[in-house]
Amino acid sequence: MNKPVKSTYRFADYKEQVIELLQRVCTVSVETMEIVGEMDELYK
Repeated sequence: MNKPVKSTYRFADYKEQVIELLQRVCTVSVETMEIVGEMDELYK
């Protein structure tokens, strides 16, 4: 039987980096949807 691996990762240690990454992912997602919408209008 394998023992569970104990994670030493602490969110608090990387809080600012995680928040910045989430902001960047959200920005790219919104910009992508805007581009797709513009492309949809071009091909109607």
